[in-house]
Amino acid sequence: MNVIKKNDMKRIILIFVTILIVSFAPPKKEKHLKYFFINSQSIIPSFFGYKAYFSIKSIDPRFQRDNYYFRINYPDFEDHTLSSLGREIDIDTINYIDPQKYYRNKPNCEVHEELSLERDFLIVTQLPKSNKDIVFFARYAGTNKDVVHTQSGFPR
Repeated sequence: MNVIKKNDMKRIILIFVTILIVSFAPPKKEKHLKYFFINSQSIIPSFFGYKAYFSIKSIDPRFQRDNYYFRINYPDFEDHTLSSLGREIDIDTINYIDPQKYYRNKPNCEVHEELSLERDFLIVTQLPKSNKDIVFFARYAGTNKDVVHTQSGFPR
């Protein structure tokens, strides 16, 4: 006669309960990344990647502008052109946000919090000369006040 031991019975029950929980768990929500259109002149070279940013007039009278940054990282430690890090896209097929208009009347802390909670974004820009629309995966990298970027020409 085959007798099931107490420990074996506990394992069987644990496996059965786990299967029930997994099978009745609600499906995970698919994460939909926001597309932000950022002018190509607002993409600057950075350490092992690029930074895309947008600026809006500060609501706080002590500051002129609030700048919000996104990292476009190299996939490795090799130097990459900006165009090689993205993929071509038809901008008419996506819903994108112009962050300068979208966040125009929101306080800096509220914008920063919203961007921090999302973290991952798709940055869309039009490359100069080629007039191709390119999309890049980017991560929110924080904010600075009253920074003015100057650069000579578009990054490679």
